[in-house]
Order: sequence, then C-alpha cells, then structure tokens
Amino acid sequence: MKYNSFLLLTMMMFVLSSCENFLDPKISDEVTYEQMITQPDMVRGLVNYVYRVIPSSFEGVSGGFLECATDDALTNILASNINKMVELPTYWSATNNPLNIWNARYEDIRDLNNFFDIMKKYNIRFKKTGDADNNQFTKITMGEAYFLRAYCEFELLKTFGGKDVNGKMMGFPIVTTLLSTTDIPNLARNTYSECVAQIVTDIDSAMVYLPKSWDKTTFKYSNQDNLGRPTDVACLALKSRLRLYEASPAFTDGLSDAEKTQKWRTAAETAKEAIDSIGFGLPRIYDVTNISAKFYNDPQSAELILRRMVGTSSGDLAMATRNFLPSIYGSGNCNPTQNLVDAFPMANGYPITADVAKTGYSETNMYLSRDPRFYMSILFNGATFKTTKVETFEGGKDMAGFGRATIENSTRTGYYLRKWVSSKANLVPGSTTNDFHYGVAFRQAELYLNFAEAANEAVGPTTAIKGMTAQNAIAEVRKRAGIAPVSADNYLIEQAASASNFRTLIKNERRIELCFEGHRFYDLRRWKDPLNTTIQRIKITPTAVVGTYTYEKVNLLTLPFSNTKYYCPLPITELYKATNLTQNEGW
Repeated sequence: MKYNSFLLLTMMMFVLSSCENFLDPKISDEVTYEQMITQPDMVRGLVNYVYRVIPSSFEGVSGGFLECATDDALTNILASNINKMVELPTYWSATNNPLNIWNARYEDIRDLNNFFDIMKKYNIRFKKTGDADNNQFTKITMGEAYFLRAYCEFELLKTFGGKDVNGKMMGFPIVTTLLSTTDIPNLARNTYSECVAQIVTDIDSAMVYLPKSWDKTTFKYSNQDNLGRPTDVACLALKSRLRLYEASPAFTDGLSDAEKTQKWRTAAETAKEAIDSIGFGLPRIYDVTNISAKFYNDPQSAELILRRMVGTSSGDLAMATRNFLPSIYGSGNCNPTQNLVDAFPMANGYPITADVAKTGYSETNMYLSRDPRFYMSILFNGATFKTTKVETFEGGKDMAGFGRATIENSTRTGYYLRKWVSSKANLVPGSTTNDFHYGVAFRQAELYLNFAEAANEAVGPTTAIKGMTAQNAIAEVRKRAGIAPVSADNYLIEQAASASNFRTLIKNERRIELCFEGHRFYDLRRWKDPLNTTIQRIKITPTAVVGTYTYEKVNLLTLPFSNTKYYCPLPITELYKATNLTQNEGW
C-alpha cells in the first residue's frame, strides 16, 4: 500500500493581512468576500496556504534543530535563538519566546475558518469538468481543511497547553468562527480537555471526507501522486499523538488514578487503531550503507505517513550546507552530545551501563558494536561519510583550527549529524549535486512507541490491549532497527518484568528512534522529567601509537531550564490584548 507523501503544492502565497489584528475576518485590504467567491482558486488557496504548518524540516526552529535545546545536541551557531535558550538562563521568557507560534497558527486557523464560512454560505464550483469531479474536489478539500485545522490546534495545545497561574489545566482559546476585533478582549483559554475534544472533532470530521490512501486514477483532479495530502492514516496518527499527550503526567495533575489509567488506555487504543489501519510490521528501511535513499529521501517510503518536500522539485543543498562536515565544505551546525551517544545501546540491545559481560562495551572503543541506529544518526571519530573519514580527535581535520574547520563550522561536542543528511548531495565547488529531502510529520515507528508507552502505563508490559502488548510494540521497533539480529532480545525480555523498568526502556527507545524529529523537547516536559541535565562532549586525544586514542567525557554546560517550567509561556503581548487570558505557571 502506498502512503501519503508530501504535497507539491503550487501554493498561492495568499497573504491574508489585517492592519488591526490577526483574527480580523477581512480577507485582505484589497480582496473582499464578494470578489473571492467568483474566483474558486482563491477559495482553495485559503486551504493550500495552511499546508505551511506541516514541517518541511526539523531545523527550522529558531536557528537549529529543537534537540539543540535538549540534552541531545548543541548548535555551533552561537548567536542563534536556540543556542541562546541553553546559554542564557533568562533568555526564554514570555516576552522573548523563540518557540512562539501563536500568531502564525491563529492566522492559519483564521484562513480555514474563512474557508468554512464561504463554503457554508456560497455554492463554490471548483471544477468545470462535471458535477462528479467538482463534488469529489469539494469533498477532499473539506477533509484537508478539517485536518489542517486539527493540526494547527494540536500545535497550539502542544506549545501552550498547561497548568495556569490559577492551578487549572488549560489549553488555548478555541476559535471556529470568524471574530471581529471587538471580540479579542473577551478571548479566554479553553480547558485542556475542551481543546482535546475540539481537535478530535476536527479529526473525525476530516476522516469523513478523506480517503485511506490516495489513488491518482480515482482522484484524477489532483496533482501528480497527491504528494503530501492527509489521509485517514494521517488523521489517526495525529489523534494518537494527541491522546498520548493528553494522558501524560504534565497534563493529568488532579485526576484520580482510575482517570489517568483510562486516558492511557484510550491513547493505547487510538495508537493501535492507527497501526491496524496500516497493518502490523514496520517497513525495513534501516540500512547503514543506504539510509538516505531508503528512508528520508524516498518519496514512496512506506515509513513516512505524512511528509513534506524540502526545497524545490529539483532538490537543494540547504541541509547539506548546514550539516556536512567542514572537511567536505559543510557548516557542521548540529552537534549531537555525548549524552545522546551514550543512550544508544549495544547491538545486542543492552545499554552501555549494563554488566560488561553482557555488553562488551569499552570506553576505549566506545563506537564498536553499537545499535545500528547509532551509525545512521551520528558521525563520530573514525566513521566514514561520502568516502571521507571523520576526524574529531584533537588536531583532526574536522576540529576547529585545522584544514577548513573553524569555530563557526566545527563541532562543539566531538560529533556531527548523520540523520537527515543525504549522502548523494555534494558541496564540492564546481561539481555540486542537489538531493531531495522529506520532512516528516508522522511515521510508522511513532505509532508503535505511542502504543508501547500508553499500554505500559495502562496495563503493564505484557498485558494485551486490542491484541498487542507494549512488549510486542517495542520488540518490533528494536527488531526493525537491527537489535540482536541473530539472537533473542534478552534485555527487552528482562525489562518487561516490571512496568517501571519498561517505562525507562520505552523512553530511551523513543529518544533514539525519533532523535532529531522535534519530539524530545516536549517529551521531557510532558513526562515531567528533569530539564537541567549537564551536557557532555567527548575529548579525543591521539596516543603515541598511530590510530589509537584516549577518550575523555567532559562536562560542557548545564541546561538552564527550571524543573518548575514544564509548560511554555503564552506571549505577553496576547495577555495584554485579551485580558481574560491566563499565563502558565512558572512565567
């Protein structure tokens, strides 16, 4: 079965402006409703423009991967907002929030509400090729609009949901109709549960209209292969992520144990419904020698439920330019930490902290026999990328001060990013080569991780929910990754003896499987786990014997995030506009 790829929209950059407020319903200073309804492409453009909410890359947050504000990575762009968040304790605030998406998402919701209002009031004919084509196009566009509104709403809930200064679990102001500027002062946050219900309603509405999968013969009106349009599967994936957040510790304060358990069960059942809609079994995409082509550079990869192309239809060099090694003309922006390196287990599934008799791990040869995902995610000293051997030892060509490496383009941690970086792209002057990249909104492995976490909390590791256990789900993720390929996954079996131990395993699997996909920053907060971890780098020094080194783990900095600030701040400007809004606790 072919799943959703990313939409190659010829998007109408339909700038819906207002000199008064982003919620003002006026289409623009020049275009009125009366003019718009005579131009169906402009009505469709209200939906097309909102596709911008689907991520084209995980690098786009404030000058780097969001992981660069966690214990997983740092950026070498010292002046970037994402780096200032980890370097300056008071930089992230209600008045200066690099993660502020409030206006952008409400502008998108306004566009979609305008669309729904027009469709309710007027008979818009999008296709002149017959009633059947027009009805089909209208139906699908309605489904897309509901899905996109749900996606925008979830982004608001993920970013701003939390316990407010009054101790209530709040979400965002739900807006499903057109507002005038006189309505703004009266806006108030809806409760967290009301926001969840609204998002579920929009997802369910989208599923009424959207297909399970796209068929370019059946859906002949649309662009080639319907790349990037949501499906029923994408809707279920979004609902699964929503239900997981809803059940998480940060958002269930004050509920009884029975109520918390029920939320976890609902989250598990929702994830299982999504898995069942695809069929059990993860696609075998992991290949150390060919990871780019089989995973994130493959437009038909079954792993990617919903994706978006990065750059243009001819490919680009942006990802390579930002993250290639300095020795091959890159800027080496994203630097994984020693903390993340240590999170990857050995190839037999045991963590490096386990008994050495089981792991065979040695600090003097720490990159040997690790989880295959390690080699597909991180470039380390001695690794090979594009026939180039990585040198991050003191005096190596990929360390500042040597060859092309400078402070501005070399690693701060001793590591470079491998994941998402195409091995086909080439930056050599005079012979550059572009490649395609696909930003991932949802992929299959997340569904298994969602299920495992929720099922473990609801019923433990080995009790089934809808025919699957948390242990089954994690076993599939680790098996697909290449853990213990010729023997039993003994560590998995051992940890399944208790829900507490299995929780630790699940969290680590989520960390390494979904690394550099924007999850960990919010995962740590929804789990209410410690936020002020000390970041470590690796210092590698050559010995007198050529080709051998000593390795020293060095503390680099401690993340400045207070463990009382699990929720992000609402923008202070919005609190000034709408006096009924309340701020999250801690800000």
